[in-house]
Amino acid sequence: MKIHVEPYAAIGKRIKSTREQKGVTQEALAEKIGMSVTHISNLENAHSKASLTAFLNIANALDVSLDVLACDCVYRSKAVFIDELGKLVKDADDMEIRVIVDVVRALLDSMRKQKES
Repeated sequence: MKIHVEPYAAIGKRIKSTREQKGVTQEALAEKIGMSVTHISNLENAHSKASLTAFLNIANALDVSLDVLACDCVYRSKAVFIDELGKLVKDADDMEIRVIVDVVRALLDSMRKQKES
């Protein structure tokens, strides 16, 4: 089985969301890794392709592992998504948590039934 993934758009979105979550501007990231702001913008919008060196420098500058930035492109990323889910619900109140759990339970049930058929 041949596996083919076009990762640039997904990784660009992750770079941008991670950068914004950490309160880092494009300018600050660009300065920290020696790139132009335009290049950072182009990477985030998938108008340019990052080299492995650039990808590593961005991950290090944002203090995240590569799998955080590439999790939408890697099949085995469960730990990253579990961590992300935990961060999303950490400040939810009791009612919100109950609704989220009910929705996730129903979604998983539906997905598993579709898999069986």
